[in-house]
This record gives sequence, structure tokens and C-alpha cells, in this order.
Amino acid sequence: MKIYNLGDCFMGKSHASMINDTIGTNFLKWFKCTVNLDDYGANDVIAWFVYMDGTIHGYPDGWEWANRLSTDGNVITETYMTKDRDKLLKKREEDGYYPYRLAFQLDPNKSGNRYFCKFVGAFCFSGFTQNDYMSVKYTKVTDQFKLGDKGTYNAWADGKEALMKDKKINKHFRVGV
Repeated sequence: MKIYNLGDCFMGKSHASMINDTIGTNFLKWFKCTVNLDDYGANDVIAWFVYMDGTIHGYPDGWEWANRLSTDGNVITETYMTKDRDKLLKKREEDGYYPYRLAFQLDPNKSGNRYFCKFVGAFCFSGFTQNDYMSVKYTKVTDQFKLGDKGTYNAWADGKEALMKDKKINKHFRVGV
């Protein structure tokens, strides 16, 4: 079992090894910013590894995002930067997305080390910041989260229930077009 406390830091030699150190995975390669935590007893929760300084990051195929952690550390705003709203809405309609997130800030000290992260808390979807659905807000629920070991039941581990601010939110919260 791992217990994450606000400010805990993790480092690796690559993106995959940083995530392996943080969660206990054994990825040889990993290119995504999210890891599903169902196998760790936290059903419907993801670990989320992103820059939170407002800089734009993403993929060459046009998926670009800017995430910003508020100065008090209680809100993360995620803004889709590519202006193809229809593409975003279609993707969200097809896949949904996880509203419960363990948030890990990449390069929190702005040293240029993208394989260093800091736990900034467990967050829950709290709304859209604009009517166009291009910007999402997550609000901190807790500064600590207990994650079970992979494939092992642990009664002391937290699950999504520990993050549920609104019981109506589910795994695949979807946006109407």
C-alpha cells in the first residue's frame, strides 16, 4: 500500500520509470499522462501526471492542453488549447473521462526535469469554466490518499468514494453536444 501526502515527490529516469516509482507499475514505456488505478483498488480513479504551470503540452496530432494549479493549490483548471471543439466533444462522448484524479505535478520546481513530480492532492471534477466545454475545473478533495497494492484487496485503501463530492458523478461523466 502507498500513502500519498501533499508534497510527496517522485523521480525517474524516464516518464515510465517515474510513474513506476510513483504508483508501483512496471511499464517499460508509457506515453500517456494518465494511469487507470482500478487494479490498485481505486476503481474509477486515475493518476494524472501533467504540468500545472499553464504551459501548453500535448501530442503532435493536435491534442494540446494547458493545466494550471491555483495559487492556493485547491483548483486545477484544464483547458483544451486546440480550437477544434467538435473533435474534443466527440472524444469525450466516445470515451467519457475520469472525474476522480490523483494529481501529480510534473517539474514543480521548473528545473527542466520532466521526470520529477509532486503529489498535489486528490481532485474531483467540479464544473466547466466556460459554456463551450473547452475548460474543466477540478477541486481538491483531500491532501492524502491511500492506494492499495496492485491486484491485492486492502480494506485500508481509499477508493473513489473518498473523492466523491457529488454522488451523481460517475466513471464516464459525459458532455452533451
